[in-house]
Amino acid sequence: MVDKLRLGPARGQQQGQPIYVLDGQAGATT
Repeated sequence: MVDKLRLGPARGQQQGQPIYVLDGQAGATT
């Protein structure tokens, strides 16, 4: 679970925000 959270895209999904494959971090931040 931790590994996927670190990826970014997975983290964005957890937040309930759109998942950006190209910008995984941006998806979690935006």
